[in-house]
Amino acid sequence: MHSNEPLVDSGEIQAQVRADKVRLLYRQSYQAALSTIVVAVLWASLMWQHVPRPTMLTWLGLMAFATLVRLSLFILYTRRSNDTNVHAWIKPYTVSLFFSALVWGVGTTWAMPADSFLYQSLSYTFLVGLAGAALSAYGVFSGITVAIVCAVLLPCTAYFLLSGERDQTVLGLAGVWFFLTTLRPISVHNDTLEKTFLRGHQLDAAKRVAEHQARTDPLTGLKNRRAFTETVESLLRVAAREGRSTSAMLIDIDDFKRINDKHGHATGDAALLHVSRLLMESLRASDVCGRLGGDEFAVLLPNTDIKAAHEVARKLMQALAQRPLPTGGTMPLTLSIGVAGDTFDTQTLINHADTAMYLAKRTGKNRVEIYLQD
Repeated sequence: MHSNEPLVDSGEIQAQVRADKVRLLYRQSYQAALSTIVVAVLWASLMWQHVPRPTMLTWLGLMAFATLVRLSLFILYTRRSNDTNVHAWIKPYTVSLFFSALVWGVGTTWAMPADSFLYQSLSYTFLVGLAGAALSAYGVFSGITVAIVCAVLLPCTAYFLLSGERDQTVLGLAGVWFFLTTLRPISVHNDTLEKTFLRGHQLDAAKRVAEHQARTDPLTGLKNRRAFTETVESLLRVAAREGRSTSAMLIDIDDFKRINDKHGHATGDAALLHVSRLLMESLRASDVCGRLGGDEFAVLLPNTDIKAAHEVARKLMQALAQRPLPTGGTMPLTLSIGVAGDTFDTQTLINHADTAMYLAKRTGKNRVEIYLQD
């Protein structure tokens, strides 16, 4: 019946950004996994005649197992793409990816020919290429990217640096330099993506707040005239189609100008808040309540005939009589309420209720009047 203002929660936005990054990571992963298979086949073909067959078959088996695990995880994630706990998918992704990276880094270092600098260099070229590809494939999470680059490059790099051979040492130093120069691009890529996602969610949040403010009375939190009218028009169309009775109430605080003049506008605002809270607490969730302006409130009562609406209005007045406005002492407030129905035209319904409300004003205030057709 009433709506609370949507708040821009920075923690919630950060969680949404992280969820977006997880989704992007998984979307990019199919191509990355398939590319890994292609590279593995190419490296195995190149080394087939130079690596002992059991060693090569073991390496290929480990690579096939790692790839199968990753693809199974991607398929499972896709089938559960509506899972609200997106963050739970990052841990299994990281574990499976890191295992695959270790197969490349440790496995290739173990399997490459120990007596051929040429094939060692070619193997290292494959590893550097994979490490470079990780920047675009996994750069959405800088921590994961750095871990993968380390797992792929460091085993072979350490092997070269510790070999004691000049050529291997130079190649290892080149690998260290490549690793160090990738750290900055990894950080920039991650920051750029995060800022893009963040700005998108901030704009969405700002739009929601602006739309809410454009449809909400800032003092009471009720619907403003525009929002109330639009909602009533929609509900009346449904009521007319289904032939359901619908009534409306126009509510005015008696002697509101005198309250403002005698006690000040702060007390007048307190009176408006007091009445709006009473309405929110007393009416049904399906009822629509709005502040049309000044001290005038309007209520639409779906599935309610005029007789039942009159009883609702009477109970509202009784509830307000039992809850005077707390202002140092207590200030009694009274209402004049007009009730109307028997029409599915929004403006006609409001006008009829307004007419009944002014009749209540003229005939003594603190009363309910029903609009009677001529």
